[in-house]
Amino acid sequence: MQRIYLAQEDIGGIWRYGAEPGDPVTGTKVVSTTEDNGEIGQDVKGITIYYGRGGGGYLLAASQGTNTFHAYTRDDNRPLGAFEIVDGNGVDAVTGMDGIDVTNFGVGGPFPQGFLVTQDTKDDVGNQNFKLVPWQAIAAAYPQPLLVDPTYDAYQTGAPPAPGSAPVPPPPATTSTPPAPAGPAPSPPPSAPAPAGPVTRLTAPGSTTVTRLRFPVSWTSSGSTLAIARTEVQRRVATWRGGFGAWSTWATSHGGGSTTVTNAGGAARTYCFRARSTDAVGGVGAWTAEQCRTTPVDDRTARAGQGWRRAKVTGTYLGTETVTARQGARLTLTGGHGTAYSLVATTCRSCGAVTVSLGARVVRRISLTSARTLERRVLPIASYGRVHTQAVRVTVVSSGKPVEVDGIAVGR
Repeated sequence: MQRIYLAQEDIGGIWRYGAEPGDPVTGTKVVSTTEDNGEIGQDVKGITIYYGRGGGGYLLAASQGTNTFHAYTRDDNRPLGAFEIVDGNGVDAVTGMDGIDVTNFGVGGPFPQGFLVTQDTKDDVGNQNFKLVPWQAIAAAYPQPLLVDPTYDAYQTGAPPAPGSAPVPPPPATTSTPPAPAGPAPSPPPSAPAPAGPVTRLTAPGSTTVTRLRFPVSWTSSGSTLAIARTEVQRRVATWRGGFGAWSTWATSHGGGSTTVTNAGGAARTYCFRARSTDAVGGVGAWTAEQCRTTPVDDRTARAGQGWRRAKVTGTYLGTETVTARQGARLTLTGGHGTAYSLVATTCRSCGAVTVSLGARVVRRISLTSARTLERRVLPIASYGRVHTQAVRVTVVSSGKPVEVDGIAVGR
């Protein structure tokens, strides 16, 4: 499987190219950002490959805009869902990551079956740093556990055996679910073995913030021996100031294969989806892990201090922005209940910079400068392992440079 993958920032994604001398020079985009109805929140900040025998394994991508990591099958780049590295055991969550790598080799200690390493832009009590997570903890967190293959050596594939030695069959790949050691762990909890029945996968929306009120929800369903009779997709919704409502049936499809339905929602909400299928004799599969998308709170909901003005701007989220060039100008949103906060703003070559406070604490300084003008840019502020209720305050720290705020996302 001779391939090269390239990650493109801004409204980019992941491109795949053939690696053989005679392959075409044009690539294929296999992963898109949310601006192109994909699942990656700007930017793609690192890609890596987990290798498995027989072409197995995964393409992994860091989604900086959503503080999540996405897994795709190595053969056909099919999305398998996303995970977060949350706080726990005295270690803070990973946010704003800028680079990842993975190895399937066991290195001893808490990493007998390999590990994922990621840069972490901000530590709650110190400087930016790197976080390591055991691969077996990540693999076990998926409803259908990922491959764990610590003995496969991708760099020795095809190497001849030693003279006079008998061929040694490769050991089988295994999937294990040992207790996770101390340190950060993926947010989806390890699930029990799936009961007999059809298998359902949510392939969209992924877990991210989206600046469009309409977005696709996609799923696939298949049975090992029996035909699929129906697939039920449930949805639950939380407002930015409240908790989730109950799960309720949102869509139903009949037969197997792939289905896509558009979710037409409102602003300032988090929409979560899960699905399961029933086969022709009544066998019911397991629910998928939920996938959630958050639509931001509009800028007009925030209280604007002196120096700001409201503007109607075509192409922005809900058609408005709150703008200023005054240093020290403040914009405040109160009453939110969330686990993840992001700023939605326009970035440009001459744009300024802001700090963002949650409660009384400044948690991030954000530059709004970019090589070209980008509207509806989702810029992560902070994420937590539990719900936080606190005011969000945006303070302009630049002087004489435009700051154009489009919204604030309060995700669950």
